[in-house]
Amino acid sequence: MKKFINGCAGIVAGLGILVFITYECKREKQPPPPKIAPEYTAPRENHERLDHHALPLLKDRYVAIVKHGDTTITWNRWMGEWRKTYYAERKRLGNSAYSTYKVYNENLNMIQESQQFQNGMIMGWQAEYDDMGKLVKTYDADKDFNFTIDDLIKKIKEEYNVDLTKQLPEGQWAKRYRVSSSPLAKYTLMIKSNGKMWYLEIDGDGGYYRHKNQM
Repeated sequence: MKKFINGCAGIVAGLGILVFITYECKREKQPPPPKIAPEYTAPRENHERLDHHALPLLKDRYVAIVKHGDTTITWNRWMGEWRKTYYAERKRLGNSAYSTYKVYNENLNMIQESQQFQNGMIMGWQAEYDDMGKLVKTYDADKDFNFTIDDLIKKIKEEYNVDLTKQLPEGQWAKRYRVSSSPLAKYTLMIKSNGKMWYLEIDGDGGYYRHKNQM
């Protein structure tokens, strides 16, 4: 009897593995985030819109999260200038730190898009559109940073053994910005490594530490 039960368990396990392999083979893989061409100036005829099925979730809430295969889509509703309602859509592939980020106006017309690293670290080009979908402005977020995001990833991996190409867990973060009215550009990070937590400020030009503190 015991051998019979073990045999049945083995058959069930084998069938489960077969079904999983079949599912993985048939599942459509999502492409990486597209790049925004800086020379693109034509009106947009077709662009993604918020999923209308998700909008009821946003009536009384500010966040809705939906998963499609390997892609996680997060929508946020927020009140901007003059109390207008805007919707922000972030699409992330798997556990990647890279995502596309789009902002829609209250009529669900996309008015801004960018590629981001971690949450809020714009990389490459950010594009802004009018309500008719025509490009009106682009901004090169990399121009003030000779020490690139790739350089930052390498530095943190070598010195702290933390992989910034994956989403940082809750409580850790990374961002970069140019200081207003100043040529200074820098990265700020809070990371955990080997049971310790560090707050770092790294120069965006030469990659040296401007501030380094163990917390």
